[in-house]
Amino acid sequence: MICNVSKQARRYLILSGVAVIGWYLCVLFLWAAQPLSDSVPVGVSKETGAPVSQSVSCHTLFASTSRSIEPLPVLAESLAYLRMPCTRVHTHARIVFAVDTLVLLAVLALLVVVVRRMLAHDAAEKVVLSRV
Repeated sequence: MICNVSKQARRYLILSGVAVIGWYLCVLFLWAAQPLSDSVPVGVSKETGAPVSQSVSCHTLFASTSRSIEPLPVLAESLAYLRMPCTRVHTHARIVFAVDTLVLLAVLALLVVVVRRMLAHDAAEKVVLSRV
């Protein structure tokens, strides 16, 4: 009976490891490898008085620069970009990806510790049972 519980626990640990790695790969390929977009505030509309923003395409978070050297979209005469496009989005995306990577490493390390303890417990149990 002890062996069955141990095999089931190992199966859960393996499934947990596969799930965490799958989650990380989804984050990597479905989000991190995709180009980012930034909605930059450009002022207030004269007609409605509502804040106006302009969408700007950015590079992926793995690119060395946050956006291409192409000129920014042209704005109406009374509007201007209130901050540098893509810089903040690029920085925040890198921070989120770094946190995701640290969480992955922490969970995998925890799984390794649990597996090692289970193996040590099984080895100690076999020694005790062999002496009986």
